[in-house]
Amino acid sequence: MQTDMRSFARFEHVIAFACVGAIFSFAYPDRIVAVSCAVVLTAVSLEYLQTWTPDRHGTFVDACEKIAGGGLGISAAYAIHHLAQKRQSQSNS
Repeated sequence: MQTDMRSFARFEHVIAFACVGAIFSFAYPDRIVAVSCAVVLTAVSLEYLQTWTPDRHGTFVDACEKIAGGGLGISAAYAIHHLAQKRQSQSNS
């Protein structure tokens, strides 16, 4: 049962940060670098802060999962935004 919970936690990290990355990308479509930096800094900060509490432990793997999820969300949002702009410009022509 322990491995099932760990697998779920990994999936949860990726999905949660994919949502965060996508939301910020849709909110600030012209600031992809700033959004990327915010996602990376948030993931690293959360893992670092977990090392300060006795009942939690921050790990490099968890930070990488969060960063990868954020990157997926940012990429997906960027692609959707780009395709929507392309479709809009084609319909206006």
